[in-house]
Amino acid sequence: MINKEEEEEEEEVPLHGELLNTVLSHVPLLHLLSASHVCSGWRRAALSLSGALSKPWLLLHTRRSGTPARAYDPSSHEWIHLARAPPPPLPPLARAYARPALRSSHSTLLYTLSPSTLSFTDNPIADTWRSIQSPHVWRRDPVVARVGPRHVVVAGGTCEFEHDPLAVEVYDLTAGRWDACESMPTAMVGSASATATWLSVAVPDCDGDVSMMCVMEKRSGRFCSLDAVTMRWEAMMGEVRPEPSISHSVIGFSGARLVMMGIMGNGESGGGVEGVGVWELRNYSDCGGRSFECIEIGRMPDEMVGRVRNWSQSVGLVMGRGLGYVYEEEGSGREVVWFEVGEEGSVGEWGTVDGCDLVFDDQTLMDGVVLTCATVTLDDLRRAVGFDNQRFSVITRQESE
Repeated sequence: MINKEEEEEEEEVPLHGELLNTVLSHVPLLHLLSASHVCSGWRRAALSLSGALSKPWLLLHTRRSGTPARAYDPSSHEWIHLARAPPPPLPPLARAYARPALRSSHSTLLYTLSPSTLSFTDNPIADTWRSIQSPHVWRRDPVVARVGPRHVVVAGGTCEFEHDPLAVEVYDLTAGRWDACESMPTAMVGSASATATWLSVAVPDCDGDVSMMCVMEKRSGRFCSLDAVTMRWEAMMGEVRPEPSISHSVIGFSGARLVMMGIMGNGESGGGVEGVGVWELRNYSDCGGRSFECIEIGRMPDEMVGRVRNWSQSVGLVMGRGLGYVYEEEGSGREVVWFEVGEEGSVGEWGTVDGCDLVFDDQTLMDGVVLTCATVTLDDLRRAVGFDNQRFSVITRQESE
């Protein structure tokens, strides 16, 4: 029989293998960082799990590029302050101008554009900024997107003195040069000179060499897509309107699925939001050309529609792997709604992002807000924190008080 002293001296059975993986698989990424410092075995397990388990984080930036970013972990439902690295310094010629504001016209890309330099990153947490020569055509509000592993596309948004409002340029990251590209389809010319403000942009986030960019005019539903390899555009027949009451639509990719969110309501009469639907857009061909089969995959619950009823008709969407964040582009902007697309392709859950009242403060909204999302790995967090200098802190309600 084992006495009390022998029990105290008995070593505990270590947690490892499949049991350790099972336990850590239930730990949010933000807290997995602490678990990775227990020992080398826990670190290996945490690193192996982080990429597969992490849901896309919501990243909030102010347009003034020197201020810290804030990031929302959807698994722990916590916001963190992040000491974001600023874009690379401007060359001497460009320093005569004010530092360009941060911008984003696609879910996962943050950029600044000056007369001489285009700087961009698809993961600000990892500080992976890259700078290239600015495009040849000067633009004030273009679409900018990273398309596949090799290309950066800059489209539309030209200044008034440029002769082609639909001009497109593609930068080949491998060759290190700008290439001329076919202009956007003429059907898009009515979109306020095809500026990013009136266009919704989606790029596949699936693995592999997929070099396609999709563009939808938010109010009309006109749609076109670019193959960045062939430099050719294709415009779809008519407007994408699965329901006639849709007054505003935005698009995003969930893996290989192209998803459209439609805001239903009469924006012209100021009636507010009456409903929100989500459709998967499946491309098909017929004798008349190319079009879409629109398959409804979800509806926002009525009680949540009541919360967003007073939103303006201008709604933004940032979307990563299976998770979309919806926000009001105009107005107070103090609430963000999320929806999750399951593996089977239907919307399984809806919810609201916690703590928006803490991070969307008056000063932040005054500076101007840019939202993106990113799939964050444990390696990204480890680099952001550093081993000797902690560079983020969790935002809690107690800290705000």
